[in-house]
Amino acid sequence: MVMSEASPIDRMIADLIAEVGPEHARAVLEERIATCTVVELAALLENWRLWARPKQLPPVGEWMSWGFLGGRGMGKTWSVSRFVNEEVAAGRARLIGLAAQDEANSVALQVNGENGLIATAPRHNKPVYHPSKLELEWPNGATASVRTPEVPGKIRGPEYDIFWACELQSWPAATMLEAWDMIEFSTRVAGRESPSRIVWDCTPKRGHPILLARLKEAEESPELHRIVRGTMRENAGNLSRGFVAKMERKYAGTTRGREELDGEMLEDEAAATVAQTVIDRYRRPMPARFRRRVVSVDPSESARGDAVGILRLGLGDDEQAYVVANHSAKMSASTWGALAIDFYMLDMCDCMVLERNAGGDMVVETVRAQIGKRDILVVVLGKDDRAPPHNPRIIYVREVYARESKAVRASAIGTSYEQGMISHVVGADLSSLETTLTTWVQGTTRRSPGDLDALVHGVVELLGLATERVDHSKGVSGIMTAQRELMKPSHGAPLTSLLVGRTGRGRTV
Repeated sequence: MVMSEASPIDRMIADLIAEVGPEHARAVLEERIATCTVVELAALLENWRLWARPKQLPPVGEWMSWGFLGGRGMGKTWSVSRFVNEEVAAGRARLIGLAAQDEANSVALQVNGENGLIATAPRHNKPVYHPSKLELEWPNGATASVRTPEVPGKIRGPEYDIFWACELQSWPAATMLEAWDMIEFSTRVAGRESPSRIVWDCTPKRGHPILLARLKEAEESPELHRIVRGTMRENAGNLSRGFVAKMERKYAGTTRGREELDGEMLEDEAAATVAQTVIDRYRRPMPARFRRRVVSVDPSESARGDAVGILRLGLGDDEQAYVVANHSAKMSASTWGALAIDFYMLDMCDCMVLERNAGGDMVVETVRAQIGKRDILVVVLGKDDRAPPHNPRIIYVREVYARESKAVRASAIGTSYEQGMISHVVGADLSSLETTLTTWVQGTTRRSPGDLDALVHGVVELLGLATERVDHSKGVSGIMTAQRELMKPSHGAPLTSLLVGRTGRGRTV
């Protein structure tokens, strides 16, 4: 850990270890802890500034907004919730607004999370959550109301002392800019002991308009709009053992790693799902044989006739996913159903992957309707069923329901490209798909690229991939463990004896 980014507690322990060695340092600390009363230890634990790294502390002076734009696990949520509780306890914040990507996530992260407002509040001022009102209430009368960017109109009205906007990168593209406007209108009051302020946190997301606006704002008025940048690596001491190393092995050097581990806000040219240079680097000739073949379909979600995604893919003996052909276009349900059947038989596929978000059960029924008089049976595979080898009389269907946002799915597939797991077949006409992959950026358009989703579902089927979320509750597990240890019953000396006392070798700690 870089000492300039260490907390006061970390620096104290590091100095002690440097002086007396790790074993004797442990003995000294245990001796100091044993002499403290429970009340003294509780007071130490609730002084969160002793545990926070410098980047986790609120800015000094007057400011309008304070934002965390950094890697996952940086300790953003812990820091903001501690700050809000501190302002409430000091009487500087009576009305707080809360918003994550939706109400459920706001409650899970900001209210009830392991690093949320209830968990980080001091014991004498613990708030109580009232689900029926979506409201958190502190003993001193302060309240925090859960709002959602999905309905910007519900944000306006109250004049908040603090508004905490959480996980900005995940806010819905259609309403996030209006929601931010409502937050600014609702934190306009000056002349109090502490003026209204906005605090926000997020992981960088390529080309995200609301984040780009925050960066521009901070560049133009740095004294009023403070932004903290940081990486997951900086908070390694408070994350699960081995977690950072695992994430580095999996994502280091990829676009996703640069965003989610390093907290890097990529420029527009790096904002697309995949760079053309990456696609070209792993382009390969058609294999002599495939271990598996699939046809993947993303039906149109719009009655206006958005493009249907239809891709033909295969798994080689080299465990590589190959994109063989792209037939995505605007077409009727009967047309795409007939094409999917023809490609299934032509390629001797073992599975047809169908996204059912748009049509539900009607997606499979569309395929059945196009069977006609052919003696072919359509069988829907169970969630854990493996697709049997090709059978010319049976079409095996894997139904997929895309629960993650398109941006999350695109990010996962982009990482697979960068790790050399996906190849486009040399000579195949994939220019339209490659245009989607190299130009589509979250939040810049409402167009729904069906070819991208068809690609994602087909590759996931062939490679057995799954999107993976970082567990935010691990963000400060090291601190929580230390706190539990310190709270063991004890009695005796003043609190200062823990931080300022004799080591037995003439040095204070």
